[in-house]
Amino acid sequence: MLKRLFIISFFTGLGQAFSVWVLKTVARESSLEQTTGLAQADANLQLLLNIIALGLQSAAIRSIAVTENWQPIYRQTQSARLTLGLILLPLVFIDLGNPASLVFLIVPLLSLSGDYALYATGRPIAGSIVAFLRGVIPYSIIILAVYFEPGAVVWAFIAGLFLSYLLTDMYISKLLGVPFFVRPDLRSLYLYLRSLLLGVVGISLYFIGLGLLLIIPYFYKEEVTVAFVALKFYLIFKGVLRIIHQAFVKEMLNDITCLRVDELSMIGSVAFLGSVVIFPDSFISFFFGSQFLADREFFYLLAISAVVYSFVLSMTTRFLLEKIDKSYTLV
Repeated sequence: MLKRLFIISFFTGLGQAFSVWVLKTVARESSLEQTTGLAQADANLQLLLNIIALGLQSAAIRSIAVTENWQPIYRQTQSARLTLGLILLPLVFIDLGNPASLVFLIVPLLSLSGDYALYATGRPIAGSIVAFLRGVIPYSIIILAVYFEPGAVVWAFIAGLFLSYLLTDMYISKLLGVPFFVRPDLRSLYLYLRSLLLGVVGISLYFIGLGLLLIIPYFYKEEVTVAFVALKFYLIFKGVLRIIHQAFVKEMLNDITCLRVDELSMIGSVAFLGSVVIFPDSFISFFFGSQFLADREFFYLLAISAVVYSFVLSMTTRFLLEKIDKSYTLV
């Protein structure tokens, strides 16, 4: 258990630390326009990932985790995801003048990603490697753009996303022994209706988090940068906790495993809160830059939110595995 967690933590932590450093550099070296564009592009990416996942991804993880012959379930799920992705593709024309909207062009690659099946089939280390590559590749291209082509940060991000998802999608399909491409089928969309309650929860959580960045720039210009870097850090923190619980998703019908996952999550969140409260200036300067020292209260609230979030992290997966969708949605 500890060996598995150590390897997963290494890849996840390294990738997330690199992305935080790049965001800090972008906030310091790039213009407000470029930072705003990057924030909106990232928010669009997360919106697409949440729409494509809806409740279907959670339901698929549950079914794959408890089924021996899971390949037909995976193919059906992938077909539904790709069909919805192709339907979303024309959204790129809504705001074609904004480079951030070009993220919609890579929606087929986002749809074909089968990373959820890695965790459901007990391959969390491979999942952490995929997450690492999807962070390092686009953010490496961003850092090159910051120093050599400052006006192309958003373009660099989109190019990096395309490359990272193309490579990792092929890696996932080879590792799982399933076809990379599946045929879209409109009839497969009914799978989304079967898990609609779970989807409503996912989209709601998105819009009270990073989804706010789709709206903030139209009302608050100067606050975009601090909101973006802080919310992105919070999203990264939640991602780290999610990696912890995904590492043990197949064992989480067991109460002891759920308790261990929650304990590890709380340890991480308390460390986050302690760092912010005890060493606020050092923490903010190290992760985000000294220009954000005036926003201490915002980071305090963020750290408190992280602690609250960590208390019952295992509950979501436990409810899903036990097929208590209505109770989960109400909670």
